Amino acid sequence: MSTHEFELAWQDDFNSTSLDTSKWYYRYLGPRHDGYNDTTTVEVANDNLFIKVYTDTVDNAPRHHTGMIATHKRFTYGKFEARVAFTNVSGSWSAFWLQSPTMGNPIGDPENAGMEIDVVETLSSDGRVHHNLHWDGYSSDHKTAGYITGDKGANSGNYHIYTFEWTPDYYKFYVDGEHTWTYSGPISQTQEYVILSSEVKNYNTGTWAGPIPSKGYGSLASSSTIMKVDYVKWYELSDTSAISPSNSIDPVADTWVRSSYPDRNYGAAGYVVSEGSQSNQQISYFKFDISDINQSLSGAKLKLYSLNDHPGTEFRLYRINDTTWIEGNGNYLGQNNTITSALTWNNAPTESGTLLTSVSGAMSSDYIELEITDELNNSLTDSLISFKLVSTNSQYHGFRSGDYSTSSRRPQIEYSHAN
Repeated sequence: MSTHEFELAWQDDFNSTSLDTSKWYYRYLGPRHDGYNDTTTVEVANDNLFIKVYTDTVDNAPRHHTGMIATHKRFTYGKFEARVAFTNVSGSWSAFWLQSPTMGNPIGDPENAGMEIDVVETLSSDGRVHHNLHWDGYSSDHKTAGYITGDKGANSGNYHIYTFEWTPDYYKFYVDGEHTWTYSGPISQTQEYVILSSEVKNYNTGTWAGPIPSKGYGSLASSSTIMKVDYVKWYELSDTSAISPSNSIDPVADTWVRSSYPDRNYGAAGYVVSEGSQSNQQISYFKFDISDINQSLSGAKLKLYSLNDHPGTEFRLYRINDTTWIEGNGNYLGQNNTITSALTWNNAPTESGTLLTSVSGAMSSDYIELEITDELNNSLTDSLISFKLVSTNSQYHGFRSGDYSTSSRRPQIEYSHAN
């Protein structure tokens, strides 16, 4: 195995009596390929997750029920591991995989758009493990790479451990601790979901999964097309020397203002807050020194480390022209010799600002990433740049701020220069 250092940071052992929907959601419910994804195929029992493909009749036609779940959390570099037992029947295939929400957008930039990473795909009557990669979408620009192992008993119904290492420079795949494949480019540099799925499609005989059986897959109780998962784990890459150096900027100031306490500043708190409540609206502000960025950029994003789970909340980032505001030290104006010009609700910039981008959803201990490449390229002669972050949800949502003790959790602008 790798000599890099990894630290367990997320796991699900499926030791409850139902799917933990704080970690997982049902993905692509409804028709998919020649199946129908629904929740009836997914069960947690006996310390395992089960996804079962089965067939019944709907409107006098056979319906093949399939299942797919994905994590709310998006992951980057680290070691991903699942202990899984597969049994597939013709026309079905099952997988443990990752995918970014922006795969194929933009075309030609899989590092930033992300990829589909199939840690393991299994087929009927096939003991081999299929490792596959896909990028640049699924249409005419689609590209792929892959590797097929020898017979590992992957479709035997016995447990095997499937492991995937992801660093900025390579992917490595393992089956039961045996290194099976290394791939060194292109490599996704963006966050991706973990996905577990069993799907069906009526392929021709001799191609991919093959044809769907004429009598389908049997009832839910009798189905033998089963994906059984003992656990899924993610070990964060803790060996920071393995991460290639990137250009980044910490804020020179950040804070938030609050309508219900309009004369107070919230600097030096270790976090900033956004909340869309009309009775207690809270808006976060960030200021960066960009004087060292003096040439065109190929990419730039503002990264914020989330402290709460709000998968349905939209966060909107605005550029504001005022860069004169001061962070303060977290006291009421005039209290304990507080800087009287520190930012508060009462003296915050009145301009609405220019909406730059938005993202939907944020999960605890994860980052949101806000695209700002065009704005920075249009600001190469500026020395300072200010943003404000607004939430559409009435719930409190916190992010780490620039005075937090762990530097990797602070807000950052990450950028790369054009070639």
